[in-house]
Amino acid sequence: MQAVFAPADTRVSGWMSRVWAAMGRPAVLCVIPVVYFVLLLVGVVRAYTPVPTHDMWEGALLSYLRALENGFLWETLSFWNEHRIVLSKLLFWIDFEYFDARFAFLIAANVVLLLSIWIALCALGRRLIARRGDWLAVCAGLSAISLSWLQRENLDSPFQSQFLLAYLVPLLAFCALARAMRDAGGWRWFAAALVLGAASLGTMANGLLVFPLLFAMQAARWSWHRIGLIVACGAVLTAMWFRSYSGAAAAPPMPRDFFSFVATFIAFPFADLTGSIAGGVIGAALYISGLAYALYRCWKVRARMEIDVFALLALIAFVLATAILTAYGRAAELANAALVSRYATPSLVAWAALALLLAAVSQDRVHAGRLFVRMSFAVALFLLPIQLIRPLGDDGPALVQGSFRAALAFELDIPDPKATAWVFHVRSSEQYEVLRDVAAQLSSTHRSIFADPMWGDAIGRLGGPAGTGYRACENAVEGVSIVPGDVRYRAVRGWAVDLRSWRQPRFVYFAADGKIVGLAVRGAPRYDVIDIFYPRNGYRGFDGYVLASSATRFEVLCPE
Repeated sequence: MQAVFAPADTRVSGWMSRVWAAMGRPAVLCVIPVVYFVLLLVGVVRAYTPVPTHDMWEGALLSYLRALENGFLWETLSFWNEHRIVLSKLLFWIDFEYFDARFAFLIAANVVLLLSIWIALCALGRRLIARRGDWLAVCAGLSAISLSWLQRENLDSPFQSQFLLAYLVPLLAFCALARAMRDAGGWRWFAAALVLGAASLGTMANGLLVFPLLFAMQAARWSWHRIGLIVACGAVLTAMWFRSYSGAAAAPPMPRDFFSFVATFIAFPFADLTGSIAGGVIGAALYISGLAYALYRCWKVRARMEIDVFALLALIAFVLATAILTAYGRAAELANAALVSRYATPSLVAWAALALLLAAVSQDRVHAGRLFVRMSFAVALFLLPIQLIRPLGDDGPALVQGSFRAALAFELDIPDPKATAWVFHVRSSEQYEVLRDVAAQLSSTHRSIFADPMWGDAIGRLGGPAGTGYRACENAVEGVSIVPGDVRYRAVRGWAVDLRSWRQPRFVYFAADGKIVGLAVRGAPRYDVIDIFYPRNGYRGFDGYVLASSATRFEVLCPE
């Protein structure tokens, strides 16, 4: 019997060997970063909105207006919460001054920064992994981790560049110091490490950890001159950083909340996929186990270990210390406080660093190359559902529609809490007045979406004739409701489709007695009616406002 089945087994074995060999080819490995990057771009484009959302109002737009009044330098160095986001404020200034505060530059900067983290990790891996084929396989797997859509908020939000800079700049500082320690002399690289360490203080508050970690790295290759410079620069810059610091007022967390936050922070992918703290705890246990094994292997080969390993260890220590410090300030806020997409970036950086470290200490094993290829494809397949479903889902278009709905409310001066909630959680009428004034000031300086002529054209139609320039469109008005605090308008929602045009309008209008009496922003996902008008897209829902006097008798029109 064994002889009968041997030829078939041999054929299967040969076929599998050819498959594994093909998967290890550079052209095939490149599929992983290409697919992940393309899907990432799709998600970013579909979620792009020029309307400011959430922290952009207070942290960027108000900051910019204060800079125009009080001076650029003072405002750039001032605190945002407990952080000095100097580098991000510089990016904001570039966007406001040269790109009219439309945020396209900031979103592009987010993508470039994320790519830079992956490239920096791959460049570091080139020093640690001897065989080029093994290195390419590891880099392919790192791309799936580094470019994951798990960190959505740090990609499609123009305000979140500091969450990417907070890990890219320290990574570059650690790499520069490792290069300075490895090369004879290396003073240029050492100077670069000091500059990058200083720049880290202008990312987020965890940048304060960089100089202590640079000290720990340099202590492995003791040099009185370099140690002295690191200590002196770190002490002076840290003292300057704390000037005018008022401290955080967060309540201390309970031990259970603290440890669950740290676990979720470290193992964000597992917590997110399972939607539970238990998933984070299991993932954190796996991470600590993998790190313990990597450290054990590093200790065994310490005599011939590359100095660049210290850069990886410093990066891992940086993320773990960030998790602990963040838990003190955020764990008591709400349950599952770490399950916010902005915290995915440090977690993914930590996992990428661990994967690179494990590859470096395992590359001498038999069939290590095959293992790297298989693990890279396994990681890519593990994270692929998120990369496919979420960027291609309705979250992005829904945000765009909601943000334009809020912008319409600002333009009409309607304090609609349901509309403004898409861009800011307004808690009082005074806060609404501040946001409206910001929008008005930006419009007066001919910056931002609020200065776009389309608003003047759309709002200018109110009260005008409803004859030429309009046509009836297929529609359904599904709700008319009052707006708290405003007696002039009623909120209207529904859907509309212009069957005569493939390009659907951004605005639809409401007419009564031959006049335009209201308008709405169109584009909300409405797949419940897609079968009726297939193949036109499913983003046909609208939200808008109609004069209260006409709220019971109006028709829906599409502009020609």
